[in-house]
Amino acid sequence: MPPLRFILIVSGLLRMGWVAKFLSEPILTGFVTGLVVLIVVGEVPGLMGLPVPQGNLFERLWILTREFGDFDGLTVLAAAVSLVILFVGSKLVPRCARVP
Repeated sequence: MPPLRFILIVSGLLRMGWVAKFLSEPILTGFVTGLVVLIVVGEVPGLMGLPVPQGNLFERLWILTREFGDFDGLTVLAAAVSLVILFVGSKLVPRCARVP
């Protein structure tokens, strides 16, 4: 197990989330933004029907831009319909009874 995962697991078990209150807002915002970028770059190939590239972030972005024209149209259509149902559907369908 990589050391960072071990540290995060132990910190969670020791309920050390209060430490984050001492970090400044820009640091937390930058951290979360970085995570979002990594997740999006990791998921885009699957949404486009492309093989998942290996390497660091910049290598992955370079490979994705180079292979952008090789996407699978049916996979992109299925991904787009799924995302529309996920985001728009929740606005159109009234909420069920809320559990207190």
